Amino acid sequence: MVQQRLTLSILLLLVVVTTIICSVFMFDIVDATTSYQDFEGSITFQDDIIDDDDDSSFQDYDGDSLSPFSSSSSIFDDSDDTNGSSGGGNTYNCNVDSTIPSNCTSFVKDSNIKTDALINCTYISDCIAVVQNMSLTKTDTLNINLADPLYNGSGNCNLYFDTPAQIFISPMGTPVIVDCIGQASFITHARANLVLSNVYIKNAYSSCVTIQQNPTSFTVFVYNSVFENCTSPGNGGGIQASYPNSIIVHDSTFSNNHAIQGGAISGFTVFLYNSMFVGNSATKGGAVYTDSTMTSAFIRSENCTFKSNNAHLGGAAFVYDLKSINSIYSNNFAQMGGAVFTQSIDTTQSRFLQNSAVNGGAIALAGSPSKNSISLSFIYNNTALEDGGAMYIISPTAPGNLNLQHSKIFNNQASGCGGAVYFNQTNSSYLLGGFFSDNYSPDNEEIACDDSSQPYNCNPCQANQCEDCLQMAGAICITQDFTSYCYIATESCIFGNCSIGNSSNVSCDCSSGYQGDTCATPITPPPHHGGGHNSALAFEISMPIVFGSLVILFLIVIFIMIKKRNNENSYQPLVNS
Repeated sequence: MVQQRLTLSILLLLVVVTTIICSVFMFDIVDATTSYQDFEGSITFQDDIIDDDDDSSFQDYDGDSLSPFSSSSSIFDDSDDTNGSSGGGNTYNCNVDSTIPSNCTSFVKDSNIKTDALINCTYISDCIAVVQNMSLTKTDTLNINLADPLYNGSGNCNLYFDTPAQIFISPMGTPVIVDCIGQASFITHARANLVLSNVYIKNAYSSCVTIQQNPTSFTVFVYNSVFENCTSPGNGGGIQASYPNSIIVHDSTFSNNHAIQGGAISGFTVFLYNSMFVGNSATKGGAVYTDSTMTSAFIRSENCTFKSNNAHLGGAAFVYDLKSINSIYSNNFAQMGGAVFTQSIDTTQSRFLQNSAVNGGAIALAGSPSKNSISLSFIYNNTALEDGGAMYIISPTAPGNLNLQHSKIFNNQASGCGGAVYFNQTNSSYLLGGFFSDNYSPDNEEIACDDSSQPYNCNPCQANQCEDCLQMAGAICITQDFTSYCYIATESCIFGNCSIGNSSNVSCDCSSGYQGDTCATPITPPPHHGGGHNSALAFEISMPIVFGSLVILFLIVIFIMIKKRNNENSYQPLVNS
């Protein structure tokens, strides 16, 4: 048998050598490589791919975009003729420049542009005064173009836009600063679509931008802007937009803003993209707040960072419905829900790290009436001063569930109960999937719950399919009253399957080759004597020798052929003397 293997190996090597020689002299070798990455919804968890000091986000989520706009649409879609500038209206340009003479009385038609009219004003409020005397419609657009590097004082703050025309405010060159120190707001009122682009707004004491409730809904759009040190005695230190208006933020920063609800933003529907929220604070929603009593209110966050925000509830966000893609929540603090306090969560490819709270170091999930999901995400290094190092789940009125598909919850800790998750007054809530490891509490509990929580002896981890349950470390799929549950056991079977008896005693069915109570001890094979062992050893020794000989032969053949080719090229034709 060994001789047959040796002969076959030699023949295969000869074929390989012959093929290489032919390839060298007969073909041009082209090395064309194509690589791609196909994200199919699975991930391999490795601790060494996580860098706590690196706030860079994961690769972009290759799924449905959260953007309310299509790539071919304008900022505002006016197909229903309720808002926007695509309905055939006029465009009015007001240049605010204190260095040139003002003609701020009425708009003059630009002969080069059919629908544009132009004036020059010293203050932003002068533009508004001219517009107030005009009969603009919702199809018209007012562009306020800022030419100065700095705008402040009453003429440039506390702006009241009482016009149906949509408003665009942006610099004529580099980004400008609007310093409303000593002023209530930058914008106190608007009743149509509002766009703020490339502006740095700071130091207002009653919300930098306030949009009160209106009979019709519209959108506040913020692009590449900064809101800093804005405060509010009520909602939204940076931006407040009451129901039913929307807020859309792109590529912007909100820092050190403060309010009672929503330190940076308070709104009804909030879309956030590629933005950063740092050092904001509030009683509810340190960075962002939506009314949790309104089931249609939500926050959508994509490629955003929430860092060092704090609140009593929801250090970064307080919301009824949160959808987060490829976002980072770090170093936030709250009494409950260090990063997020929500009733519904759908998170993909996000990280929750180094957040802290009294209860629910990273997430507080309250009254969850529907299915929740945290997929392809990491929740780690979070801390609870009492219960639920990573998550605190409370559902006093309705059952809920949380799918942790392909997510890892590790290195969290609680000083009370539930190093990873704590259930409080939870009726039939359960977890599905996920991987729990190295979460700490004084009783060494990964998952814990109070005495009133159900079901099954305070182990509310349920799986619809036992196969999903068994993917969890130390998990045992059990059945009680025709329902499958996932029991998080302190015991585990390292190489084998766990089972649980009627008295909750755990036993292991070891895989082939392992034994012991936890299936951790390899079964040592008995020593084998005979020719088979010697033949295998001889085969292992002979293979390198044969292979080395063939390599040497190959090099000799190459050398001879190259030398022969050189000799042929060196022949000279005979010349008759």
